Amino acid sequence: SLDCVAYFILTMESASLQVLSIICMSAACVVAQLGVDLTLQPETAGTNVVLASIGLIEQAGIFPADNRLLRRVAYAETRDGVDITTYRPGYNGGIWQVDENIYNETQNIVANPQLTQLHSQIFEALGISWPTTTWVDLRRPLFSALAARLFFSTVSEAIPMAGDLVGQGEYWKRNYNSDPADTAELFVDRVNQFELEECPIRGLDLAFVLDSSGSVGVRNFALTLDFAANLTRTFSIGPQDTQVAAIAFSGFPNITFLLNTFTNRTVLEDAIRGIQFFDIPGNGQPSTYTAAALNALRFDIFSTEAGARPDIMAIPRVAVVVTDGRSNVNRSLTIPTAMAVRQADITVFAVGVGNSVNREELDAIGSGPNFVSLLTDFNLMEFQSLQRRLSVEACVVPAPIDIEQTLFATLDEGQVSFLEYQLPTLGMTLALEVQEGSVVLYASNKISNPNAAFYDYRLETSRSADVYINASVLEGERPRDKRQLPPAELANITVFVTLEGLGDTNTFELDTTIGDTTDASPRNTALYGLVLLLCLLGLLLP
Repeated sequence: SLDCVAYFILTMESASLQVLSIICMSAACVVAQLGVDLTLQPETAGTNVVLASIGLIEQAGIFPADNRLLRRVAYAETRDGVDITTYRPGYNGGIWQVDENIYNETQNIVANPQLTQLHSQIFEALGISWPTTTWVDLRRPLFSALAARLFFSTVSEAIPMAGDLVGQGEYWKRNYNSDPADTAELFVDRVNQFELEECPIRGLDLAFVLDSSGSVGVRNFALTLDFAANLTRTFSIGPQDTQVAAIAFSGFPNITFLLNTFTNRTVLEDAIRGIQFFDIPGNGQPSTYTAAALNALRFDIFSTEAGARPDIMAIPRVAVVVTDGRSNVNRSLTIPTAMAVRQADITVFAVGVGNSVNREELDAIGSGPNFVSLLTDFNLMEFQSLQRRLSVEACVVPAPIDIEQTLFATLDEGQVSFLEYQLPTLGMTLALEVQEGSVVLYASNKISNPNAAFYDYRLETSRSADVYINASVLEGERPRDKRQLPPAELANITVFVTLEGLGDTNTFELDTTIGDTTDASPRNTALYGLVLLLCLLGLLLP
């Protein structure tokens, strides 16, 4: 029975909030919202705002990788905008503290002709005409982030690697920050404050696939093992958290341990560093049978029999493949096998080391351009940089979920789970059933990790709630993006979902169905008129 305290529908003429619905049933409330974008709201701040702004820029694919500099500058300059001086009178640089002379450089196409194409791409992807902006616009976070990133694209000096924090601090001070009181050491200290925190996701099934062929050698292989062991420190290790497996390969794959072998971080790190270097040569030459290693990854590591969590738990399956060359055993199988791994919903970070890497193979192994890394050599600094970057990127990998698949999960307070759906032509309904605690759901097709600062849909409940997601809302005209997708592209929309636990322990299931199967659609005005009347009577009567 419906024991309703209150039901409200508020329609607001705001770019950041279109619809707010609140339904209270006994002590359990459902909050549903459409269309929040705090990245465009003047003087908003916080980590979610920063991550959403960067997410929009990265999803647009306008700029090459910046080695996490944009993220770090936001915290080094203003602690993600929460410093009380961020939006001081007379200064319009915003969260990224873009001085007016630096902003002017982002408009100077005579001195920086590359800006013409970047301006065009910004308008095409984000609907923002950069030449018509002013410095005052940078009080809006997305504009401040774009200004900083545009400026970095005009600097001839290359951005230091992610692992070179001191180098990035010196780069920031030399090219960007003009405050005499700020130092490169301050940059390093502040970045360490937020980057050394543990990953907030529920967990991963993580596998390392490490080249052990003769061309790598014992010393370089030991560096690879140190990198893998250090990367695991990002995660909580255990059967309910992150599980780790490893394969070493040369002429054939050697599965050194499975996902469910170790449940203790210290023992796991020791096991990784203890992996034996082995090279099985062919005809006296080093052998690299990459296809066999990838098949072992797909069939022998990421199987439930070997400890991989079942699909209904929606634990992302992530692999890190490190190789120094090209396959030379059954080479024709490498690319098709790599594609099969990706099609099995395994996210692969491909790492090539040295000058002998076959780039075509590496691109096929990685799950996209942003998942491919090239290191010039086996050296500690480059591996530290890679570790720093992957420790962040692996934390935000969404788990692909099929429509009609039910997810069962438990999240601690503040823990998150990232999901990815392909939106059916008829749309889809997400139905949350919370058994314990309270859960909030964010959904969007514009950033891969929607949060409180940016989403197209939001649903919060401590009991039961559902929401219908459709292309017309996702791709409708909004102030941020003036363009409409053509009908052909509307049939190929990826919807990203973030689930976050709000209580101490939050146990729930998430069902997904094709079309609008909501229990009570807001379009049913007669039903909700009756609900509203009953709610008002319930409030008025003793």
